[in-house]
Amino acid sequence: MKRSIVLALASVPMMLATGMTSTAYATDDPDTDGSDKNGKVVATTYVGAPMALVPDQNVTAWVQCPPKGVAVGGGGFTNTTDAVTAYLTDSYPIGANGAPAADGTSATGWAVSVTHPEPGASLTAYVVCLEKKKD
Repeated sequence: MKRSIVLALASVPMMLATGMTSTAYATDDPDTDGSDKNGKVVATTYVGAPMALVPDQNVTAWVQCPPKGVAVGGGGFTNTTDAVTAYLTDSYPIGANGAPAADGTSATGWAVSVTHPEPGASLTAYVVCLEKKKD
């Protein structure tokens, strides 16, 4: 049986900090009454390790969901402190092997690439994962 996941869009901006969660129930899940007998689907943000930016080179940072987690979104953050801009070159879902996720497959992580002309900055990748949890 195929299940639909319903996420409240208002909860997405609140998931920017590491480990923040937002609960989303499958529409046909029998325990949407809050009983949590079968667990609930939770969207959790995971943050990768910062990657140092090398002047004028494309740098890629990535982060994976925990086992059995499915990536549903992601992106990156640069901590540039100068007036020079970091240029986004790629942002894409990845599979368990770190390669771009194939069409029609479930992604397990997120990768993001940038180019920055100055030294001293870093790039951090973020991924939002759906996971089945029991309290």
